[in-house]
This record gives sequence, C-alpha cells and structure tokens, in this order.
Amino acid sequence: MKKIIICGHFADGLEKFDGQTIKTRMIYDQLTAKYGKGQIEIIDTYNWRKHPFKLCRSCAKAAKKASDIIILPADKGTKVFVPLFVKLKKKNAFKLHHVLIGSELYKITEKSCYVRNKMKEIDYIYAENHGLIEKLKMQGIDRLYYMPNFKKLSRTSKKTKNSGCDNKILHCCIFSRIEKEKGIIDAINVVNKYNNCHSDKKIHLDIYGKVKECFEKEFRGLLLGNKYIKYIGVIKPEKSVENIDKYDLLLFPTKYWTEGIPGTIIDAYYAGVPVLASRWENYDEIVKESKTGFGYKFNDVNDFYNLLAKVMENVAILRTMKGNCLQEALNYSPENAMGVLTKNLNVDDGAKTILCYIDSMHRGGAERVMSILTNEFSRDGHKVILATDVPVLKNKDNYVISDKVECVYINPKSNNFFRKNWQRMKQLRKIVRNEKVDTTLSFLGEQNYRMLIATIGLKCRKCVSVRNDPTHEYGKTRLKKWVANRIIDMADACVFQTEEAKKYFNERVQKKSEVIANPIDDKFFKIKRAKSPKNIITVGRLEPQKNQKLLIDAFASIADKIDDDLLIYGEGSLAKELREYIKSIGMTKRIFLKGGTDNIGRELAKGKLFVLSSEYEGMPNALMEAMAAGVPCVATDCPCGGVRALAGNNAGGALVTCGDVDEMGKTVLRIIKSKSLSAMGKRAKTRMTEHKTDSVVLRWKTLLLLSDNAGGR
Repeated sequence: MKKIIICGHFADGLEKFDGQTIKTRMIYDQLTAKYGKGQIEIIDTYNWRKHPFKLCRSCAKAAKKASDIIILPADKGTKVFVPLFVKLKKKNAFKLHHVLIGSELYKITEKSCYVRNKMKEIDYIYAENHGLIEKLKMQGIDRLYYMPNFKKLSRTSKKTKNSGCDNKILHCCIFSRIEKEKGIIDAINVVNKYNNCHSDKKIHLDIYGKVKECFEKEFRGLLLGNKYIKYIGVIKPEKSVENIDKYDLLLFPTKYWTEGIPGTIIDAYYAGVPVLASRWENYDEIVKESKTGFGYKFNDVNDFYNLLAKVMENVAILRTMKGNCLQEALNYSPENAMGVLTKNLNVDDGAKTILCYIDSMHRGGAERVMSILTNEFSRDGHKVILATDVPVLKNKDNYVISDKVECVYINPKSNNFFRKNWQRMKQLRKIVRNEKVDTTLSFLGEQNYRMLIATIGLKCRKCVSVRNDPTHEYGKTRLKKWVANRIIDMADACVFQTEEAKKYFNERVQKKSEVIANPIDDKFFKIKRAKSPKNIITVGRLEPQKNQKLLIDAFASIADKIDDDLLIYGEGSLAKELREYIKSIGMTKRIFLKGGTDNIGRELAKGKLFVLSSEYEGMPNALMEAMAAGVPCVATDCPCGGVRALAGNNAGGALVTCGDVDEMGKTVLRIIKSKSLSAMGKRAKTRMTEHKTDSVVLRWKTLLLLSDNAGGR
C-alpha cells in the first residue's frame, strides 16, 4: 500500500512551540485521524543540517513507497527540499504537496530563478493567505491553493472572572515570540504611557512566549519594577485558549509587514477574545474591523496608543464582539482548512479523477450539459478538472461551475493552426499524466480529436460525445468520414444524442456507443405558467445554424393577424445583422432582440408559443426546456433527428419542413390560434419527464464507470 509521507519540522520529543513545528504536527495529527497511522510516515527535518546525507537517503527511500509527499520547509529550507523532492518526483510516481509556512516565500523565488522554476513543477502549493498567492502567480507559479492556518482547539464558554470586562481595568495579553520584531517594546511603552496618564483606569498586560536570547536582557529590564506588566512564560499550544480566556483583549503589535496568518489570533477567536493589532500586509484576511478586532497604522506607536485609549473609553464593546470571534473561529477549524489538502491527496477512496474538455462554458446546449455533469461528478466526491479553450468566467454569459471543479485554460502560444493544436494536445497530455486522470470526457468535434490524440498510449478510460449533426461537426466527404471513424474509434465509449447521428460512423464505433439524451434541470418542470401567456419566444445563439432570419420572415408574414410579438433571446455574431434586417422590414415594434438572460425560465413562464427554426441540431436544450415548462412548440424537422425524437408524433406542437418560411408562418398561426394550446403544453411536459436530470446523469456515470453498478476499468 502506498503511503502519505510528511516531511517537516517535527522536533519529536522536544517542546517546540514555533509556528512551523505546530503546523507540521497538526497536519500529521489530522491525517492520521482520517487515514490511520499505518497510512502515514514522517521525515523529521529537525537539525537536518547536521546529517544532510542521512536525510537525503531517508527522502529517497520514502519516495519509492509514497502516493503523496507533503513538505513543510521554512523559507530557507525551501532552497534545499523543493529541488530535492522535484528530482525524486521524476523517478517515482507520487504527488508533491508544498504547505507554505509564513508569507515570505515570494522573496526567495523573486531572487532565485532556479527555486522559482522548481516551484513550478510542484503538483500542489498551499498558501495561508491570498496575498501570497497573487504574488506567486505574478512570478508564473501556479497550482496554488488557499489553505488558511488552523488549530485543533475547543472553544471556551468564557465563564471566568474577567468575562464581564471591568470598565476600570483592561486585562490584555500577548502570545508570541518575545523579540523586537514582534512589537513587544511598542506594547510595553504604550501600556506604560496609558497607565502613567490615567489614575482611574489601568491596563494590565501579561506576556507569554519564548524570549529571544539576544533580546532577553533588554526585555527583563523593561519589566523591572512594573506592577502592571508581567512576563508569564511559555505554555503548551493546547493550553493557549484556556489561558487567553482569562483576558479581555489580545495585543498583536507585529513589525513584520509580511506576517502570515498568526495562530495566536486563531487561539483568541476560539476563546472569544477580540484582537488589537498593527495593520500588517495580511491584516484584513484574518481580522474583521470592529467585529473581531481593531487595527492601527502599521509601525505607528502613536496610533497604537490612541486606538488602545479609545477601546478603554468603551470597554463594554469587547463583550459584544465575543460572538463574532467564536463564529470566525469556525473558519480556522482543521475540517474546513484542510479540506483542500485531503481532496488533493492520491488516497484510494473510490473517487476518480475526471478530465472534461470542451471549447468554452458560454451559454450553449453542449456547455449546459457539461456544466451539469461536472457539477454532479464533483458533488459525488470525484476530482473534476474542466479544461476549456476559452477561460471560464463567472458572469451571466457562462454556466455556473461548482467551486469544487478545477478549471484549466488550454492556452496555446502560437497562432499557427498546426502548432496551436499541437500545443493544446501537449497541455492535455500533461494534465492526464500529472493528475493521474482515470477518465477523460470531451464534447464537440475538434475537442474530441485533440483529446483522443493527446491520450494515445496513456492508461485512462476515454469517452467522447458527438453533440451535433456529424455531417456538420466532422464533414460530409469520404476522406473526412474516414478520418472521423479512425480517430473516434480510439475512444472506449462514445455518446450520441440520436440514433441517426450514430449511423454516421462505422460498426466498430457504433458497438461501443450509447444514445443518451440531454438532461433537463428539474426547475423547468416546476415552472408555473402565466394565466394569460403572451408572445412567441425563441432561444438560441444568433448564428447561421439557428436561422432566426427564417423565423423573422415567417412572423412578419402573419404579424397583422395576431396580437403577440416575437421575442428572440440569445447573443452571437449575427446580432447586428438581424437588428438591421428587422429594421429594414419595418418590424421594430413587433420583433425584439432581447439578448442573453440568466433566467430563461421566467420568460418561458410568460410565453404562449416556443419556436425553433434551426438548420440542424443535435438534441436542442432550448426546445427541451420549453417543453418541460409546458410551452407548446413549433420546430423545424432538421437533421440529425433530435427535434423529431422530442417533438414528433404530436408531442406538444408541430414540426415543419426545414427552411420553409411559408410553412413555418402558417403553422405558427394555426397553433397560436388553437383552442387546445393548454393541452399541447401538458403533452409536451409529459414527454420530457424521461429526461429528468437524475436518470440521465446516472447513465453517464455508468458509462464513465463512476456509479456503484459499474464495473472496473
């Protein structure tokens, strides 16, 4: 059985309370609790400089039996351990995870091109703040994940003697390394100044932590004869919360501009204690101003004093902040913070890694199905990577993709047709190899070709889907059909939307093929139709395939005989041309280009009739959604049989000959004036029930070997 190896500063048997050691030990504790001690092994880097060759041998030995190696070097150790494990990774099949300590790694990678390039070869890099992630991205380092600092602690009830916040005495504490850079001198001076200036109110400050040797003499001198400021000593990390619980306020006056996410502030939140801190670079990531704490201008002692004095004027506010602190602590629990790490571990828990590939996630039929499948697969616990030729953006023009899905932009650097496709295939192949992909799924002609060629010789299940009329997607000539059959035959499984589309390919391809219709979101079945629906609706990209011009001409021929208008939803390259055409035939007050919408269900609820005028289709989602919503339909009987399978045999409307303007106009007029419109809508809804999401997605899972009733690869 392959092991998870943790290489970090354990300092086994020693009482070490620095952030690096604490974090390393906590990750070990969490992983052993989840996977068992038999699954985890450690490499202790404590004092590694005394025995460098022994450590290298231990690392090489561990690499041979590792499924994953997690390294937690300090900034200086990065120069040694990152190159070492990157080299071992090339000889052994393991995933390399780098958990960053602190926030200063970018300074090393900025200075050292060698370390920067090695960092780019790591599979997963976890940073505890977003600022560091952005800095590393600017250096060309990717595969970055946000994993905040965390603590395994019990939240307190705050039932101590100081929980009432005495209006005349403020009990403060500091938990950190005791050194100048942590702002200890500033804190002492500010507290002394306040106490000297106020006889009726006092601040008591207790300081915890290990004193830096070079600072000890000066530190002891500052405390000499001071009855309000005391040094308590060093306590174990697991005792931190119950000790902070005694206080009203935690001071964190750091002078480290690049300070990360301090564990001591997390401890304070678990105790329900607010923090007063200097505004270092990452302050806003952990402190919610006036809710969980207060910030003063970085390295400004006067502002520090003024802010502390202001808190003393209204000490009761600290009591009201307790709930906010306890709530914020939940964000730093091991379960929340380490989820991203455990998700990326290559532990065999039945989950698969699936690479999906499509041109974009713009609002189209194939894209909608891909969004449903990727979201469903990730919800089942599988690791899903969505590769696209166009970046996936979170806006109304793109389908919503779960945050659990990893989106990858396949970005070729060349504009040359052949070189561009070669570069895309190289990127796909690299993903499959690096991520140990179990199954690939591609949609559309060019993407199917690239994926199948890119994965030649690789051990993964390859599935493709033909989403449109194959004669348009792959070509009509004998040569193009021959090429299509040879390449698609490389797939382990092929999905078509209709039997007619399937017949384009030879018997070898057909034998490993299935016809799976598109899934319909359940929300369309729940749409409540308007009591008095009005207007004719069509939905689709404004492209030649959809042939909206035919519908415009057909509507214009009957416009004077009906009161309903024509509403065209969608965007595309023909928008300007269609707008000008509508104007030229004098229909601007009856025909409206409505653009895209992120709530087509609302528009379908109000529509009287849905019309599809396409030249060719696979299994048109827009038609399916309209029928599921109970809207009567008129559609062209276009290749390759998908429309006929959906709306034929009087299933809720009528079919018309493809490209026939006159027949389209007459049929629309007949249907919209029919007294049985409501009955047609009910028949349409009934026909679509077999296409509900759950049943269709289950067929996909079975095909991709993801469901419980599927066999092995």
